[in-house]
Amino acid sequence: MLVAAALSVFVLYAPQPLLPFFAELYGVSESEAALLMAVTMLPLAAAPLSCGYLFRFVTVLRVLRASLLTLGSLTLLMGLDLPFAQLLLVRFGQGLCIPAALTAVMAHLAAAGRGGTLQRGMSMYVAATIVGGFLGRLLAGLTSAVVDWHFFYLLLGAGIIGGSLVIRPEKVERGTRDTPPSVGVPAGTLRDVVPCLPVYLSVFCLFFVFCGSLNYLPFRVVELTGFRSDLLAGVMYGGYLTGIGTAMGAGRFIRLAGSAGRVMISGYLLFLLVLAAMLLPWTGGLFALLFPFCGAMFLVHTVATAVVNRTAGDSLNLASGVYVSSYYSGGVAGMYVPGLVFERYGWEGMIVGMLGVCIAGLLPLLVFFRPGQDSDREKSLPGRMGKGSGSGRLQ
Repeated sequence: MLVAAALSVFVLYAPQPLLPFFAELYGVSESEAALLMAVTMLPLAAAPLSCGYLFRFVTVLRVLRASLLTLGSLTLLMGLDLPFAQLLLVRFGQGLCIPAALTAVMAHLAAAGRGGTLQRGMSMYVAATIVGGFLGRLLAGLTSAVVDWHFFYLLLGAGIIGGSLVIRPEKVERGTRDTPPSVGVPAGTLRDVVPCLPVYLSVFCLFFVFCGSLNYLPFRVVELTGFRSDLLAGVMYGGYLTGIGTAMGAGRFIRLAGSAGRVMISGYLLFLLVLAAMLLPWTGGLFALLFPFCGAMFLVHTVATAVVNRTAGDSLNLASGVYVSSYYSGGVAGMYVPGLVFERYGWEGMIVGMLGVCIAGLLPLLVFFRPGQDSDREKSLPGRMGKGSGSGRLQ
């Protein structure tokens, strides 16, 4: 299950370090090349609200096997010399498969974890997706530099198809057809999730800035070094791995800070400061900054999911679905819109613009966690973040 999740994220982020290469290969602009990421992430903004319905009719392992088989076949097509328009179509098809695969993995882990290992399974799932995001970028850049980028996609596609054949839906227990609450059909009303609106807006801005920065990072590396290095671009994403530590240690951060609100606001401020430091024209410094940048983003993201779960009450499914949709909607916009600014005003202009977006995302949090609130969401989050998640009030 964890390998399937990692391979799915492999496919999602693999083209990112190669965007300058694809822009040169197809003779397109930076923002047009970035569409290779945006069109794949687009389905992820809507899928969390709909995948649960599918699991009421088909077992999760059948969905996982079919989605991986299709994803692997489309990845093989990526290794061919397709026209740019057809390449975008293939990437969109991959985007339809990835959320189905990831949601199926989550559903299976949730069903298997009903005996008390759910938290551990979800933590391992998050870690697998983070590792997959980093290795997808690194291996794509490495293979392009050492061998050929076609080879990477052909090998990855074959690996995914082989992995899909290992899954044996016919041997699964009948009980796994049931839809776990975490990925079920959205329930509740929009009125129930209105209190979470500030968090949704904040997370939208957070992932907008995060995706925008990482998506145009390879173009910045070319500017600073004077040459295109697919390997260097892939290595630059090493800071992504710090997300494993901050995501799995979120409960400890809450306990030390005294409240989830303090952790989210502090993480957002760190994210904002690191973003401002990216204005420095130094390749080594940019590489170092990505470690706290990614760590802060995943910390805020992890705590935000628990805050939404706590605030939504009985409308947990709907609130979680809207959260994930807000998260990936920000990612879709961040993959493309900053590129338009980058083309006109350069890296510095793009960063300044995203600083404004980041500040706009911080303000809703300051309102949401304003001191003196006597609501349920200001209480600690026992059980949501794992052991030791803190006992203070959200402020």
